[in-house]
Amino acid sequence: MKNNIQRKIIYALLGALALFGTGLSCGGGQTAPTVTLNFWKPFDSSDKWSEIISAYNSAGRGAQIVYTQKSSESYERDLLEAQAAGRGPDIYSIHNDWTPRYRDKISPMPAEFLTLRELQEVFVDVVADDFLMEDGKLYALPGAVDVLGLYFNRDHLASAGIARPPSTWPELVNMVPLLTKVGSSAQIEQSAIALGTSNNVNNASDILQLLMLQSGVSFYDSSLRSSTISRGNTDQSGETPGERTLKFFAQFADPTSRAYTWNAKLTNSIDAFAQSKTSMILGFSHLMPEISAKDAFLNFAATGAPQVSSDTTKVNYASYWGEAVWSGSRYPNTAWDFILFATNYQQNKKYTETVRLPSSRRDVLAEQQRDSRLGVFADNVLSARSVAKPEAGQFEKVLHELINDVSLNGIAPRSALQEAERQINTLLNRYPLQPN
Repeated sequence: MKNNIQRKIIYALLGALALFGTGLSCGGGQTAPTVTLNFWKPFDSSDKWSEIISAYNSAGRGAQIVYTQKSSESYERDLLEAQAAGRGPDIYSIHNDWTPRYRDKISPMPAEFLTLRELQEVFVDVVADDFLMEDGKLYALPGAVDVLGLYFNRDHLASAGIARPPSTWPELVNMVPLLTKVGSSAQIEQSAIALGTSNNVNNASDILQLLMLQSGVSFYDSSLRSSTISRGNTDQSGETPGERTLKFFAQFADPTSRAYTWNAKLTNSIDAFAQSKTSMILGFSHLMPEISAKDAFLNFAATGAPQVSSDTTKVNYASYWGEAVWSGSRYPNTAWDFILFATNYQQNKKYTETVRLPSSRRDVLAEQQRDSRLGVFADNVLSARSVAKPEAGQFEKVLHELINDVSLNGIAPRSALQEAERQINTLLNRYPLQPN
């Protein structure tokens, strides 16, 4: 009898201890989070991250993630103001060409979290190109990487007797006369492709950068202190790679050119494509649902961006966002722990399926290559490159002006490139680049 009473007392004490031990825990018996981390990102609504954040919050990793979708129009202004006031988010997104200007506002990932070998084996090459700096530290890590592709109107190509979309630029130029339709008043009623101008061509500066990368244009000297886009080895006609590229781009808006098919009076390229007024446009994968929303019955598809030739090494152009940790965060290691959690295979697969974008991870990307919609973009992420920029917004303006100078203002390509070079050098003086 005495032993039974002792057992009951012991069980009661153990039960009380167990209750005390779980009284401060969250569901599933995990330790309650003691840290709250704020996470800001543009474009992605909260439902895109809810499942990942819920999994992390309930995993007992000592932190609670609070996600805020920010307006894309005011995101950077809001971010800089919050950081200047000392209340910036612990985790925030930067565009892949923002790293040079934001690196002093970022707490890089601790080296022991991810080795260089693991980075190269798990993630596509452009991630290290954009976010791994000369100090050997990683400043951001993305979940998705988008690339330019070629959207084409199936009905237009079929009517012109074109069996397959172009895979090279020479093939595309040869298709222009077959697809371009000019009315009685000499107005373009159907364009072959939206190229040649800046203001009404979506992603015009990105397209020009793609062409420059494919043509071997060197954007900077070895020290990254001076722009060199007007220089390089000349061909038999005395033109540099930059001149050839700029002339090639501008020919589609030149009425004297055989490739003339577009001009500054036409509507925006995305609307023109959705309205069947142009047969082809270049755009990123995230453009697909926007086009479908404009016309659900439009018979279109996408393929890889054209290359210089079928024999050259593929070069594609990347544009994407990566997650970084604010240098003012009190818990940088915990913030990086969340970013790594969000980019592991399981969570990344959830994320990319939700946002319908190509993954930054090679293993998830390999599965996406079989996807009927994303496959062509997933293929080309592996060969994607980008251009380092001292200040992305102003750099883009320089390229837009460069296009307009040649296409609209009649300035010679060499002179226009030299002026653009001068403006980029001014940016480099204000926002120096560091080699990675």
